[in-house]
Amino acid sequence: MLRAASRRWRPWPAACRSYTTSIPPPLPSDNVTPMLRQYLERKQEYPDCMLLFQVGDFYELFSDDARRASNLLNITLTRKTKAKAGMSRERDALDIMCGFPLSSLNTYVEKLVRQHGEKVAICNQVESALAAKQRGGVGMDSLVQRQVVRVITPGSLTEDSMLLPTQNNYLASISKEPDQATCHIAYTDISTGEFVVLTVHMDDVDSELTRLQPSELLVPAQDDVANVQDSTWWRQRLENAMNALGTVVTFRKQGSVEFANSDASVAAASMIHEYLAYTHVGTPSSHSHACKPSSAVRQLVGRMRFDVSVWRSLELTKSMQGTRKHTLLDAIDSTKTAGGARLLSQHLVAPLLDVGDINQRLDAVESLVHAPYVLQKLRSLLQGHLAPPKI
Repeated sequence: MLRAASRRWRPWPAACRSYTTSIPPPLPSDNVTPMLRQYLERKQEYPDCMLLFQVGDFYELFSDDARRASNLLNITLTRKTKAKAGMSRERDALDIMCGFPLSSLNTYVEKLVRQHGEKVAICNQVESALAAKQRGGVGMDSLVQRQVVRVITPGSLTEDSMLLPTQNNYLASISKEPDQATCHIAYTDISTGEFVVLTVHMDDVDSELTRLQPSELLVPAQDDVANVQDSTWWRQRLENAMNALGTVVTFRKQGSVEFANSDASVAAASMIHEYLAYTHVGTPSSHSHACKPSSAVRQLVGRMRFDVSVWRSLELTKSMQGTRKHTLLDAIDSTKTAGGARLLSQHLVAPLLDVGDINQRLDAVESLVHAPYVLQKLRSLLQGHLAPPKI
């Protein structure tokens, strides 16, 4: 058991742990305003997210969230009131704040999520000040009601302004049964509706993640890992995903009935399905519906696999600096549609191995090269073709 082997067991790498701000405990009503108490209640519900709290025409952040946002976004950090003698450290921390106008939401969220890999919970006013006044009440009951309406994370983006149309934005999950050599990787791009579950050997997990380059990876919480051997294996996967691929790692408890009564393939798919229900708060949207654990389990065959170090050295789709510029993809991409650019990228990171498949593709290319009129007409048609609507 894990406890019996604690001398050999080491925790997940510090860099892989979810960012969680310090949350002051409940405070006496005379030490905190009703609005700050409302903020604390919402922050307790989303401790691993930066909480954007709507106050009128602004989004405000407090305490550790404010300090972090000020540093990442280069916005001014302020204090609501002057520190007083005898004020507790927790209460004093809540006076630290920063903010930005509602109209700048997309700009700042894109920086936090895409550039810095943060998770952001958007807490909006769900009624007007007039409605709150007419409703009446005292203290907390008199406040404008605020609820988290969306959690935005690197792998759950659906906002067009934050997505690159020529690149897939994968949310992936891994599930592994104790003492088994096989794993299941589920992945989805919810902006296109693609959803796949793969069965792979545990030694090939890094290669598959290298191929997918997920923006976010869901893994079991440390308490759900059964033994020391599995813990060591998981720790190495997390280090590779974070350090080599720049993937944001998110831990999920496997405590639901759906997890408990399913095999590893369904568990991997369910992890994604439940996570999308969490990020798209209260929305029975097609995003989560498209990712229900009903897809057939596949095995990737006939494709070359790269380990992380080889993939980085080749600079096929991402340079050493983490950009597309000066890569093989950047040099040869003359595609006319966003879907074509994504497909070309997928082919480059997983080249064909079967000679028959290779020759079939070469024959198709040759036929178009020898028919330049058809090629030009086809490219013109594709260029004028509207991209299908996103799910």
